[in-house]
Amino acid sequence: MRHDRRHACRHRRSAPRHPQSRHHPPAARGHRHRRPRDILACAAEISPDLATRIDAQLTTIETAAALNATPAGYVHEAIAACQDSGRIPAVISCHSTQAVTACLTAYDVADRIKHVAGATTFPPGHMSPKADLLTDAISALNAAPGECALITASSAGIDAARGAGSLSIGYALTPATRQHLSTAGAGTVIPSLADLTLRLRARPLPN
Repeated sequence: MRHDRRHACRHRRSAPRHPQSRHHPPAARGHRHRRPRDILACAAEISPDLATRIDAQLTTIETAAALNATPAGYVHEAIAACQDSGRIPAVISCHSTQAVTACLTAYDVADRIKHVAGATTFPPGHMSPKADLLTDAISALNAAPGECALITASSAGIDAARGAGSLSIGYALTPATRQHLSTAGAGTVIPSLADLTLRLRARPLPN
């Protein structure tokens, strides 16, 4: 959303979002949990073809999981408020564009999202830097970086927004996460998308 992934929003009409995964598989005992990008980096050192196959498998797994995902509370209301207040929502994700689109379709909000910036085919696939995804979303919104705000639940998202010259809104479900995002430099931190919905409707952009 403009002005707000993990969404980026344009101050005037758009906002990208950085989606957040609610469930994280436990690491196997004695092994450190590896992110998809870490697995791909190891595979790429062995063979680009191996990395391409693994990246495709990750997309298949994510897309299947997306169909069973539970949407964050008030996501429909927040997206509607974004549009009604003159902002344009987009979504940024480290997951595959295919999986994110499947998720948005399942939530029945795909037609309300201007752009999805996510992992495409390898390279770089799931190794796409967050900063590049944010830049992609801002460009798709035809916006200036300073007109956009990124809603994110991670410090990496806040760093990406700062590097792009955009605003950042932390999304924290716990006091510990709130403190973490504030320390990382989030412009503001919200505990719920209901809070974002009220703020967007209270501050519509001029036509």
